[in-house]
Amino acid sequence: MKGIYRFCFSASRMGTLAGIFVAQSSDVEKIKTKSFYVYDKLGKHSEIEISPDDNELVLITNDASAVKMFERYDLETGFNPFDYCEDLDEVLHHDTCPMTNEAEADRAECTCDVLDLVMPGMVRDTPEGSD
Repeated sequence: MKGIYRFCFSASRMGTLAGIFVAQSSDVEKIKTKSFYVYDKLGKHSEIEISPDDNELVLITNDASAVKMFERYDLETGFNPFDYCEDLDEVLHHDTCPMTNEAEADRAECTCDVLDLVMPGMVRDTPEGSD
């Protein structure tokens, strides 16, 4: 179900990231389990790690008529964390994990924990195989 959400994240003395936007409730629950980085949003060379929680990501309303009006008049404003957290369903594996084998038949059960961030030495698990 769609709803209008408020996001407000305090980065201490660097500043605050805030915004109001429409999102699916299922996506909001998924993003609360993620960590992601935002670069240069609060000044040159600023790097902020965000792990949204219930206090930072709040449902304003899920009233269908309010959501429809919000979308119709394009009232989204400020920072939207979904613009920075890439694929909520994406699974990442270490490059030594059997899931990264080129041939799908050679893939075995994952031997690493699912990671939230793309790091050097990692590849994306895609339907077509490894990137």
